[in-house]
Amino acid sequence: NFNYPREFEAWTRDVAGHMEAVDSAVSRLVGFTPAQRIDVVVDDPYNEPNGSALPILGSPVLNFWPVPPSPREDIGNWRTWSEMLSVHEFAHLAHLMRPSRNPLDALLWKLAPAAVGPVARKAPRWAIEGYATFVEGRITGSGRPNGAWRAAVLRQWALEGHLPTYDQMSSWNAFDGGELAYLAGS
Repeated sequence: NFNYPREFEAWTRDVAGHMEAVDSAVSRLVGFTPAQRIDVVVDDPYNEPNGSALPILGSPVLNFWPVPPSPREDIGNWRTWSEMLSVHEFAHLAHLMRPSRNPLDALLWKLAPAAVGPVARKAPRWAIEGYATFVEGRITGSGRPNGAWRAAVLRQWALEGHLPTYDQMSSWNAFDGGELAYLAGS
């Protein structure tokens, strides 16, 4: 189910046209397919490139902001913004919506107002964003893992002896508004 303002109709139709292929490719790589219907909200609240995934087990949501990043940003290496964004955000759902295999845990979370899976509850931010970034690179052949910016930054930090700790990779403040989770996590 796609929800969007009229001015983003063409962009949303483009995304909707390839979501089945994204679902298949990501699910094949990740090894899990979310069974629930996914709502997709397309909006541009801040004129910024971004997206998000809400892995609520009963009603997952993807948020897509259609403004593409500039080539100077670390995510500036892509074929189409809609492809990279949809693969990255759907990877979050396929990764984070895997239900618990523990029957008691699964029951307790079914009783909660908003059930989330064990990976979403327990994984650090660098693992969540890093994995989605890895999937983005493998499926699209573009994105952050295939760009020169990521390799150059990590190589320079290594040469200077400043590779981030796991805590720094999960921090929102450590580097460029939290980019370590994507760059070093992947």
